[in-house]
Amino acid sequence: MKMKEWFINSHQNTIKDLGAVTKIVVAVKLPTGATELIINTEMVESKVEYYMNAYDDDMRLKNNQQIQIISWLFA
Repeated sequence: MKMKEWFINSHQNTIKDLGAVTKIVVAVKLPTGATELIINTEMVESKVEYYMNAYDDDMRLKNNQQIQIISWLFA
């Protein structure tokens, strides 16, 4: 299973379990090797849509393959 499929499944399972997603935390590996944590508590669904469009099946940023989402948490 590709990482994007896991991302989609995690999102759908959270909606199924909680009724909605109100928070998303994403760990992004940067070109420097550092990991950045992004926390969104508003407009979560539009952020999910952005990740789906901007990142490939391995959750690498389409415009810069050195940037990759390596982990996430929906709540």
